[in-house]
Amino acid sequence: SGHWIWVHAVSVGELLVALKVVGELHRRHPDWRFVISSTTSTAHALALAKQDDWLLPVYTPLDLPWIVRRALDAVRPRAIILTESEMWPNFLWSASD
Repeated sequence: SGHWIWVHAVSVGELLVALKVVGELHRRHPDWRFVISSTTSTAHALALAKQDDWLLPVYTPLDLPWIVRRALDAVRPRAIILTESEMWPNFLWSASD
């Protein structure tokens, strides 16, 4: 329950910024919850260290339509925040539905 926001950060640098942003958003909106995705094992480990009932770290799903759709259906995010400019065409296309 609550408002899920998906934040995508590729590696450690983007993840550190994303954690600051979601921390502040959660402070202002304690009913919001965040899924934070990353692609590197180092960033994922860092996110796991910050895991809480309102913050769920996941690996970025493979950018294949059926995998992305399953991930989005499971999370059902109200918004998606991208912290970098790498293209994830199937993720972006599926999120726009």
